[in-house]
Amino acid sequence: MRFSLVSIVKIYDVDFTSMLLYESDEQGIWNCIAEIAKPFEIDDMLDDLAEYKVSEIQTDSQTIYRELVSAQIPVIYRKEVDGTRELIERSEEMLIELFELNLEAAVVLPRWRLFIINKLEKLIQILKTRGLKHNDN
Repeated sequence: MRFSLVSIVKIYDVDFTSMLLYESDEQGIWNCIAEIAKPFEIDDMLDDLAEYKVSEIQTDSQTIYRELVSAQIPVIYRKEVDGTRELIERSEEMLIELFELNLEAAVVLPRWRLFIINKLEKLIQILKTRGLKHNDN
């Protein structure tokens, strides 16, 4: 029996399919037989699943879940799928180089930095308005 863990992971605004394929041996031990990371296209993903004869799929992506359900392929939706994001993180530099992703066009600040910048801008505005009030008095 074979099953697959599948996610969509973004690298510089490009969606990548991250797929881990497992197979059980005679003793019931699961072994990873393939790791696939490439730009997301539903047809390519379906071809990979058919090629490896996967009988069960688990995903944390609603997009993948909807596509597989509409294609009448058995799929389980989970909140988080272990290992798929790590596959992309391990391969990120290679994928950027291989698919020639444009780094300059896709520089995005992390949410925590945007949060801090927002708070600092508000603090600056408060200090400016208080400073103006004290100077006018």
